Amino acid sequence: MKFILTISFLFSLSIFSQDWKQMIDANIYCTPSMSCSSGDGLQLFQLSTIDNPSECEGYGDFTNLSADLEQGAEYPLTVTTGFGDQYLNVWIDFNDDLEFSQDELIVDGFLMSPSVTAGSFTETINVIIAENATLGSHLMRAKTNWSVPVPTDACEETTYGETEDYTVNIVESSLNINEFINEEIKLFPNPTNGSFSLNLINYYDDIDITIRDLRGRLIESKSFKNTNLVQMEFDAVEGVYLIIIKINNNTRVTKLIKN
Repeated sequence: MKFILTISFLFSLSIFSQDWKQMIDANIYCTPSMSCSSGDGLQLFQLSTIDNPSECEGYGDFTNLSADLEQGAEYPLTVTTGFGDQYLNVWIDFNDDLEFSQDELIVDGFLMSPSVTAGSFTETINVIIAENATLGSHLMRAKTNWSVPVPTDACEETTYGETEDYTVNIVESSLNINEFINEEIKLFPNPTNGSFSLNLINYYDDIDITIRDLRGRLIESKSFKNTNLVQMEFDAVEGVYLIIIKINNNTRVTKLIKN
């Protein structure tokens, strides 16, 4: 990652209390700019209250646009590009460490309009905010790349594509949360090689567990009855997955990393 200032200096400036616009202007966050002159990149980005039609910027600082996202909630993300075969990653810097890591991806390698050339292509992706997502204001980065997946390094520049930054505010769920949601749920091991267990503390009659990747695709789904310990296995590539737990019409979402 590219840093201009050291972390110790950042703390001395209390930079984390400043808004993202100041951090971008100070070049503390990397601002990778690529070529989008052929239509690569984003021409529309809609998530919750963010509704941003844009032109070709290469790098777009839209941190003045923000949205509140609830813990454990699911949102449609609508994006438009002017050229096909675009891969999309979206990160939220939940821990505010000035880096975008794998476990901070909310969209991972979504492919828009494969094998299509110039035109206007719109896709809607369902994104899920983990139930234990860190509350507060965070930087969100959307990054596209043509023909091949977006690099894992969110600072890396590629020949074609675009980077756009926004602000999101993670807030507590507005749902009527009952005792189940407030109880501690133990997920282990995490990371895993494909086998994991959920300790639900109390016994429940009906439990539905769904595993999805960060593109929203269903990986595995199973139901259990009259138990407090759930054991599951799933076969999938390395990456970050969402474990969606439904009990008594209540939902809890947490992340699981597969090695």
